[in-house]
Amino acid sequence: MTAYVHGLPACTCLAAWVPAFESAIGRSPRWFQLIGDAPASAGFHRGGGSADSEPLSEDELRIARNMGAAAWNRWWTDSDGDPNYHAHIRLNGCPHNTIGQPQVADLNAGRDGTGPLYDNDGAPDNGPRDGVLWPLCTWQEGIKWAERQQEETVNEDSIKQIVDALRPVIRDEIAKAGDTVKIDVGTKAKRSLATVLATIHNRKG
Repeated sequence: MTAYVHGLPACTCLAAWVPAFESAIGRSPRWFQLIGDAPASAGFHRGGGSADSEPLSEDELRIARNMGAAAWNRWWTDSDGDPNYHAHIRLNGCPHNTIGQPQVADLNAGRDGTGPLYDNDGAPDNGPRDGVLWPLCTWQEGIKWAERQQEETVNEDSIKQIVDALRPVIRDEIAKAGDTVKIDVGTKAKRSLATVLATIHNRKG
């Protein structure tokens, strides 16, 4: 089944993954090719599973990799001398184009994915390897990873808002108790509100 993402034909895997990736990086990059048959792609985009976009930042490549995509920036020049700068992405586990799947193993092994493309040894990976969970997870697991990251961010932001709102109240309670207490809540809110209030109560007693 062919779906569409930003007006471009895509497989159902890309149709689910691309919006989740854009949400994770906080922007919508320009997409050049999802399902397609550009001559330089050697069939790796037929049927789906692969995508080309404008070049991505190192952090964005890292997120793509943690979301189950073999992803590299390509700083290539076409045969006519024109620059062909783009990011190439291959979803791990997409069944719609198995010809591109060896690129995932190539990245896991520390190479740049051009070996399977041109049937040679390829070159060393030129993208981020730190902060990436190896070997790459599947694209479905990657979407769940991104959702967990966003939930943690939302939770931390919510906790910070609660702590900021409670800070003057806690100060007042401490002042009434005639004591000075330093309470370290922390960004992860390892100490619950109940613990904080219990600390105040104990100091008052």
